[in-house]
Amino acid sequence: MFINLTHIQQLFKDKKTIVHNPDEHLCLTGFQYLKMAPTSYTHHMVYLCDSLEELEKAPLLQNMNLLLVSDNIKKAETEFKSRITIPMGYLLIEGIEIMDVTLELQRFFDTSCAVGFLADTFMDYLIEDTSIQQIVEHAARNALKNPVLVFDASFNLIASYTDFPDNKLSESTHRLLANKGFSAAEFNQAKNSRIHERMMSSEEPITYYNEMVGNNQMLCSITTKRNWGHIVMDDTNHPFTPTDKMLFYLLKRVLHERMQKNEFLRNNKGYNYEHYLRDLLDGKIATNKNFMDRMNYFNADFSGNFFCLVVEGARSGNLVDIKHIRNQFENKLSNTKSLIYGDQLVVLFCMGNKQNLSKEDLKKATAICVDQGIYAGLSNQFSNITEIHDYYKQALRSIEIGIQYKNTPGMFRYQDYFMQHMMNLFIQKESAKTYCHPAMRTLLEYDEENQTQLADSLIEWIKCERNASAAADAMQIHRNTMIYRLKKIEELVTIDYDDIKERQYLALSHELNKAK
Repeated sequence: MFINLTHIQQLFKDKKTIVHNPDEHLCLTGFQYLKMAPTSYTHHMVYLCDSLEELEKAPLLQNMNLLLVSDNIKKAETEFKSRITIPMGYLLIEGIEIMDVTLELQRFFDTSCAVGFLADTFMDYLIEDTSIQQIVEHAARNALKNPVLVFDASFNLIASYTDFPDNKLSESTHRLLANKGFSAAEFNQAKNSRIHERMMSSEEPITYYNEMVGNNQMLCSITTKRNWGHIVMDDTNHPFTPTDKMLFYLLKRVLHERMQKNEFLRNNKGYNYEHYLRDLLDGKIATNKNFMDRMNYFNADFSGNFFCLVVEGARSGNLVDIKHIRNQFENKLSNTKSLIYGDQLVVLFCMGNKQNLSKEDLKKATAICVDQGIYAGLSNQFSNITEIHDYYKQALRSIEIGIQYKNTPGMFRYQDYFMQHMMNLFIQKESAKTYCHPAMRTLLEYDEENQTQLADSLIEWIKCERNASAAADAMQIHRNTMIYRLKKIEELVTIDYDDIKERQYLALSHELNKAK
């Protein structure tokens, strides 16, 4: 932090002042009384005095910095220029005691040193790619000494430090830590108090008393130019001071730099592939042999097997931050490439020679969708990257069909809904009733009239390789009940069970007519 006489002048804005900086602009690091200072003066110190006689007796150094207190600074400046012949930097202040100047300078340099030391550490952290959590932990533990929480644009907790001895956290803070973000209570409180609106329009930290938390809070947006989130500090360990405000502002600036750097690296990682995938999704690329020959430099990135996952931002709600969701997938799942496509996020799982996603990856992807409250669809596996548009649509289709059965945020896999998709396409052009296998139609009509389950029992028996015991277990009925139903079916219809085509016809007929 660079300090010169002009910066010190700002401390006394309510007084009459005159300032002249020396020709050599060196940073000031402290202050001393001129008559008490060692005579080996330095350019990095500001020297205080309240009379010109002191100056005339001192072995002055060219371009040193002086602060002179006087009852008449105009007269003092005139005399100073006539009596001091070597070039000097000076600050003249009128109407103040030198002791009051000393107290103000002491507070100023203490704060500047604290900010400077913290800034120096932060600079190392930025160079070393230290995480946001490590930055917050260092600032809270070593400088601010109060609990600090950082939230992203979707009000999810992305970093925090509250581990202080005898620190009594409020119930609200415990809830934020447990939920890893805002709950309905915090949303309502922020909305009713309009504190979030005030905070996001101010680059400077603001303070207010939070009744829900039960103490004062200092809040600041990470930046007002974009909604990247905000920072909160509680005063549970000690009341806020002017130094806290400066340190808190410095933390906000460093987090902003860290996030900008993260975005720069992310946006430039695989820059060409994003344009390539976008063109494929837009249908702008003709996939003929000549084109593929020109695109050989993508072979290393786009060879092997793939899955396409699509997050629908519009369906997931206004609070969803697609960029944050993208970070979640890229950081928690390896071998992924992603693209923000309109209000959607397209994530490509690059599987190499693997045929399926691991259970662990499926679990992680599902957890992201549930935790972030988003709707995502996962396509089937494919191996030709130029077919991504078809599988992108397939992923979207899985969401459309899946929410008919379970309309809650999560990941919908096309393999779980392919039959419903096929049936929906079929019955748009054909009648499920006229298509139905005659035997299945007879059983369905009998079930409807008699409130039985012959059709369901037949299909379950076929699925279980015509094993009555297995079918009975699947339907949670007694084996004798299943035997009775099969005998009843034989009385009503004639079926060639050894004919695989007839078994397939029966199964499709059952699915189509059950779905209508």
